[in-house]
Amino acid sequence: MKKTKNIRRRRGSFLSPFVSITLVLFLIGLLGILVLYADQLKTYLKENLQVNIIFTEDARNADIIRMQKTLDNEYYVKKTEFISKEKAREIMLSELGEDAEAVLGFNPFPASLDVYFHAFYAQVDSVEAFKTQFEKMPFVKEIAYQKVILENIDRNVRVGGMIILGFMILFLLIAIVLINNTIRLTLYSQRFLIKTQQLVGATMSFITKPYIMRAVKFGIIGSITAIILLVAVVYFITVRFNIDWSLDVTTNILLGLLLIVFGVIITFVSSYFSVKKYLRMKLDDLY
Repeated sequence: MKKTKNIRRRRGSFLSPFVSITLVLFLIGLLGILVLYADQLKTYLKENLQVNIIFTEDARNADIIRMQKTLDNEYYVKKTEFISKEKAREIMLSELGEDAEAVLGFNPFPASLDVYFHAFYAQVDSVEAFKTQFEKMPFVKEIAYQKVILENIDRNVRVGGMIILGFMILFLLIAIVLINNTIRLTLYSQRFLIKTQQLVGATMSFITKPYIMRAVKFGIIGSITAIILLVAVVYFITVRFNIDWSLDVTTNILLGLLLIVFGVIITFVSSYFSVKKYLRMKLDDLY
């Protein structure tokens, strides 16, 4: 029974600092990734914004195919996707759960062509020029796109980046305080042992070394665990949203190393000064 309690106590003394350090470093790393990937996020948003060319009812397939081929060869177009009347009906049926053709007796949805711009050319003035040029064609009914969203992408990503950077600095300060307090609480239960070692003549380096090594171990394991979680999150987002991240491997490795270094430094400093604090205290003050 006593042995079981000791095992639980040791497990608790490991889990508490480990979870705290891992969680804090994970949040810092996540914010760091958001800052580093801000440009990729902006590119993803712009290149997934549809410019929808809606055709007239009497538009000929030959004219539509010719237009699609022309646009596919344009330098500013990333890709195009033709949506036939039947496909448009199926899309609306899946979204609304009601067949408009069955209700009205005819298919009210026009054929259309979704155009996706390369991010560099996905600007309001470029899209407006495109709209003016192609709306003149007799088989084009109208060209629609989400102008407000396109106008706000650059500003929102820039403002969002500044907000994230501010949160990152705040989290760094919180991390220092939280990890420091976690290490101090972990060492609090060892305060009498630390003082006893001093009273029997043990040197300061002999006393501090095992506690510092243990704390640094927490920092390393917590950092590596945080990195693994970050890799899993990035992988999930990549697969889920089909985003092609272009950030080089060196930058990713550097971010991981910074997390490990930060975890080691803060646990080392916190444990060192916590042990010194108990060594300076009088025996009566430990109670």
